[in-house]
Amino acid sequence: DASMRQGKVIVPAFSLGRTQMLVYLMNELRNENAMCRVPVFVDSPLATRLTEVHREHSDQMDDEVRATLKHDDDVFDFSGLTYVQSQDESIALNHRKGPFVVVAAGGMCENGRVVHHLKNTVSDEANTIMIIGFQAEHTLGRQIVERRPELNILRRRYPLKARVEIVNG
Repeated sequence: DASMRQGKVIVPAFSLGRTQMLVYLMNELRNENAMCRVPVFVDSPLATRLTEVHREHSDQMDDEVRATLKHDDDVFDFSGLTYVQSQDESIALNHRKGPFVVVAAGGMCENGRVVHHLKNTVSDEANTIMIIGFQAEHTLGRQIVERRPELNILRRRYPLKARVEIVNG
């Protein structure tokens, strides 16, 4: 839906566990041709390093992942996926035209690169913020979940016009 609106999808995610699970699930969807082919960026150097650790220990993953590895040599990579390393690459995403997906560090939206992506996307109704985890009280993530009309991001107020999707589980 965001791709038809030429919007960006911002997904705040914790660097350990949640990011790898999300990338694995997107890889599965791509393998099944069930996900549109928009570019996806993982914007977290820590998540990238942790993904490498997961790759090194793929033999210890569950049966479902090992079954996928029989026909897919990397469950954490697919065509159109880019792991963003530098701060300059991260900043460039804020000027890139959509549609695309950014999975960014900062699961509660309080710190990390996701804060800058949110600052640049929350006020545009073409964009979507996808919340995939619990958001503690008094965090920016919770304010987004509650669909507050205005958000305080980096000491400035921004109207929340982006679509908010909450995916639990």
